[in-house]
Amino acid sequence: MVKFIVGLTGQPESVELKSGSGHSRLDEAALAAVRDSTCQPYLENGTPRRVPTSVPFVFALNN
Repeated sequence: MVKFIVGLTGQPESVELKSGSGHSRLDEAALAAVRDSTCQPYLENGTPRRVPTSVPFVFALNN
């Protein structure tokens, strides 16, 4: 689980691990995915606002 703030432009800010997988490489991959992403900024009455959020990551191996 990664928590972060969606910034005024939709860029993630203050990205940090909320709960880890127990494997540092998977945790780093989840953090990197959030840092490299962009969100729609939250608008309140048409004005962008910073808003905290969390996103779960599920890693699975498929054949």
